[in-house]
Amino acid sequence: MNRKTLDNLSSILQSNPERISSSDAPKQLLDTKYISKKPIPKSHRCPICGGEATLYGLEDSDKEFRLVCLDSQGHETTVSEKDLIRYEIELSPLLNDLANTANITATGEIAELLPEFAAQRTEKDLLICLIGPAKNYRNAVQSAVTYIVEKRVPAIVITPRESVEELHDLIESYAVAGIILPLTLNTFSEEDYVKELVKALTAEHEYKKELFDEQGIGKEDIRWKLEDHPSLIKSKLSTLRTLRENSINEQAGIGRTIWTEFEKVCKAAFAYLDFELEVGQGGVDNEGSEVADAVIGYPTMKIPDRVEISRLHGIVDAKSASKADFDSEAVSKQLDYFDEIKGNKLYHSFTKLHLFVVFDFDADKMLDWYETAKLHYPDGTGMVVLTAEALRSMVDLNQSLLTLSAVNRGAVDRRHVFRYFFDPQLYTRPEFADIADMPDLFRWNATESNTQSRYGAEDELLIVTQKMVLDWVNRSRSREHGTDPIFRVDSSD
Repeated sequence: MNRKTLDNLSSILQSNPERISSSDAPKQLLDTKYISKKPIPKSHRCPICGGEATLYGLEDSDKEFRLVCLDSQGHETTVSEKDLIRYEIELSPLLNDLANTANITATGEIAELLPEFAAQRTEKDLLICLIGPAKNYRNAVQSAVTYIVEKRVPAIVITPRESVEELHDLIESYAVAGIILPLTLNTFSEEDYVKELVKALTAEHEYKKELFDEQGIGKEDIRWKLEDHPSLIKSKLSTLRTLRENSINEQAGIGRTIWTEFEKVCKAAFAYLDFELEVGQGGVDNEGSEVADAVIGYPTMKIPDRVEISRLHGIVDAKSASKADFDSEAVSKQLDYFDEIKGNKLYHSFTKLHLFVVFDFDADKMLDWYETAKLHYPDGTGMVVLTAEALRSMVDLNQSLLTLSAVNRGAVDRRHVFRYFFDPQLYTRPEFADIADMPDLFRWNATESNTQSRYGAEDELLIVTQKMVLDWVNRSRSREHGTDPIFRVDSSD
């Protein structure tokens, strides 16, 4: 596609394509497949009063017409064919050629949602989305991005404007940069450049699709959306609690939806934190079986004094109730979950973890439950009650470049910073002990006078709060090696 044609198309797409007059239609486009003449309609508006008018031909001219007003005034004017002719953009050949330029083939029908946008599916499971001439450009982009996110596919978003900068800024706010490639229409004159960008976009998507297909995870699964928008993990961990509270008096189906979504979001969060887990195993992925919501693992690690900590293997129960009901939780059912990981010949050398992710809980009931469960736990098993707020902060901090940079320069390897919250071998480590003692159990309706001391006596039980996570990471990034900073600012300058 040559630059002049693309520039002309960009120009008219920034006007209203439903009303391209002869004077507005670039001559260079009139003989191309990208623009066509619309039939002259019979019904018009009177140019004098704005009322309804009808067009009549003249006997002595095929280039001029009588325009007769139908109101009582009987206005009549003569108009030329040139004034009546309108042109429209032919989307099919345009989007087809844009696809060919990107080295992909258009398939299926066009979603013609002008004046905001038009979208064409391609054989690469990729959308080509052309922003239209809507008066509100921001709304047009928002509508296009929403459409793309719903389809769960990568997309090229093409703007007729001269600069892609504003489009970049608008798309960026939706945290979908990984699946959307924004380009100007006239960029398609640089065929090799476009092919290179599109190849990179589709290659990443095809790899992820293959991985999800292996796990039997379809496009409608929440994990596809979280994969493309990792920042949604944080958002979901916050909003699902609100949805749960609002659903208490609504139909039971809403509660089930929140339960399955919360479980999947937790899995995504642990995967994002470098835990090892089978994405398609556990919970709703094995519905009908008595299995934990997830089985997670962590490899061996070395801590600053060269002590080696064994491999961690654990089970996860994501409790989406507004308050986790340990009182009704069968200890035997939970303990049966450990059978899932006993098949591994290294099981007995692993450190075991029983992890609950909760929005809220009753501290006394949780301690009563734990005191029974620990009598039946396999040797070396720890239990963690992790609040959704704490998990959200872990994900958030793991996404922060400033935090990662500082932690990577500290004494604890970044991969293992959060290990301390999940490993009973580390709960009582000197560098972590005071962090582990921080939670105030009365926040969780502790009523017994000795609740705090009961909790303090349990070395293999840990309640993890958001404040603990923030304080621990702050401390971890401050414990730097005894070397000079990588970057130094000379205060004498």
